[in-house]
Amino acid sequence: MKKITVDLKSAAPAALLALDELKAYLLRIDPEVSFRFGLGGLSLEVSPSLFAERGIALADPDLDDAVCIEVSDGKGRIAGSNPRALLIAVYRFLRENGVRFLRPGADGEIVPRRDVFSLKADLLHAASYRHRGVCIEGSVSFEDVEETVKWLPKLGFNAYFVQFLTPFNFFQRYYGHEWFTAQQQPERLTKTIIEAHIANIAAAANQRGIVWHAVGHGWTCEPLGIPGLGWYRDDTQYPAGVTEKFALVNGKRELWGGVALNTSLCYSNPEVRALMTDAVAQYAAAHREIDVIHFWLADGSNNNCECEGCRQKLPSDFYVEMLNEIDRKLTERGLSTRVVFLVYVDLLWRPAVEKLANPDRFILMFAPISRSYAQPLAAGIGRGETTPYIRNKLVFPKNAGDSVAYLKSWQEVAPTCDSFLFDYHFMWDYIKEPGGYHHARVLFEDMKHLDALGLNGTVSCQNQRVFFPTGLGMRCMADALWDKTLVFEDVCDQYYRDAFGDFHTDIAAYLCRLSETYPADAVRHDAPLDATAAPRFEAAAELCRAILPTLDGFIRTAEDPCIRRNLSVVRMHAVITERNCLLYLRYVTGAEEAAQQAAFDALHAAVCEYAEEMHAAFDPVLYLETVHSNTLGRKR
Repeated sequence: MKKITVDLKSAAPAALLALDELKAYLLRIDPEVSFRFGLGGLSLEVSPSLFAERGIALADPDLDDAVCIEVSDGKGRIAGSNPRALLIAVYRFLRENGVRFLRPGADGEIVPRRDVFSLKADLLHAASYRHRGVCIEGSVSFEDVEETVKWLPKLGFNAYFVQFLTPFNFFQRYYGHEWFTAQQQPERLTKTIIEAHIANIAAAANQRGIVWHAVGHGWTCEPLGIPGLGWYRDDTQYPAGVTEKFALVNGKRELWGGVALNTSLCYSNPEVRALMTDAVAQYAAAHREIDVIHFWLADGSNNNCECEGCRQKLPSDFYVEMLNEIDRKLTERGLSTRVVFLVYVDLLWRPAVEKLANPDRFILMFAPISRSYAQPLAAGIGRGETTPYIRNKLVFPKNAGDSVAYLKSWQEVAPTCDSFLFDYHFMWDYIKEPGGYHHARVLFEDMKHLDALGLNGTVSCQNQRVFFPTGLGMRCMADALWDKTLVFEDVCDQYYRDAFGDFHTDIAAYLCRLSETYPADAVRHDAPLDATAAPRFEAAAELCRAILPTLDGFIRTAEDPCIRRNLSVVRMHAVITERNCLLYLRYVTGAEEAAQQAAFDALHAAVCEYAEEMHAAFDPVLYLETVHSNTLGRKR
């Protein structure tokens, strides 16, 4: 029996988990190993001073993750700047020795068999960016989210964001079986069920030291007694005492499009501001486990109040007034909770008068939802401009230059604020480029160059199951956030080797060619989605058909179960993408609606056939919704 002596120098939950995880994975690597506690062997440490001694300056060791790994012959040190960083360091040590965490869940891991005393690593590194997180979106089960939270630190992520006061929408879409009601009986969740599961998920995050973000939208309706559970239509006839607080738009005070989350309020009304800021302070006091509360306004746009009082200031001026009031109320309660404010749609236009009184309380979050993903944001630095604010007649930036110009404008009035990017690469865009190669490149470059934008990381607003056809994009995001000196081609090559072993060259070539062939520019509406795209849809469909025999052969001969599963996902993706191409082909050539519907039904049937088998890799609800809205659901 091989014995490893271990010493743990921290009692923090994440440090204890780091020890447990190290022992569990080492046993899988070498079943002959055993462990005993003592000195002189392998030491696990939380030591901020160590990094200062090694010349690594950390602005805040509690927030900024750094790792030191010096291990050989079963001895040495694994250290982190904080308990979460120690856990990340353990996973990094494992990755340095061949363990691969390709997607959440045990079947997404590759753990090689090796002599435990052959494992070694020598690494000293501070994460390039402070904020490295993921935000809940899409259609998810409770287990999906918990597995995601557990997986994040394995790739070096350190934050998770659960939207809304109760994240009903994302779970209900899954358990309600949207797009699959003919195949499965819909279930109906309750707030109680969701909140109980969220408590368990939050406990898993806390055990890992993950920075827990919460809320966002909802403050414009929940304090009025109106549920903000999702983007649901609400036809309730609310009393005058409530509707008088709604924004006056086109002469009416009513829910915007019937959706509470999208409805702006009358922010010049002091009672409205007090209701909202009191609600934030009360929520923070009741939920001290939350590290970061997001205070956002409505999710609609061009729907701000047109009353005489509101016309006296920009929406962002009223917003900063409320932020300062939140800071005052949290300070009175002795709460250190940080608050995120949102630079998004109408709030892209910076305040003209108001300033943050205590910038240290706040984190600026730049959310360029109208941007194009044809090029990285940093490519637009110095090449764009803002436009004057015209109430409820705003045109939002699409190109990188104009998008960045609005960020830079805000940074001029909040120059010392901590900040991060909140972007949507994995909401819709990854579905619009099935090969995923160019999508991953833009994502990688966006993360790599965040410092050029004056941002200190990202929280990705995304579907959780985004490993369709591969997890290349998630690897690129994680690696570039962790080490901005990396090169895309190197990360890409290593990922394909990890995920597909001996078959990596063929898989990489096929997916790269699919990205080049499929007219993603047209599907993104960066080019006309019309008959000129038809030859490329035809060519992409043929490419998907042609690869199937090759994939079948690879699947038969693959020995590692994770690699075999990855190959199977690529095969199912090829079948679905061929039907996707045929649907778009009928759409762009102006086929009869019945023919388009038949093509969509064929696509839907393939998705239904494979959805359960690809559960961990693929969000079928968001896929079908995105494709349908861009074809049958789109007005010409």
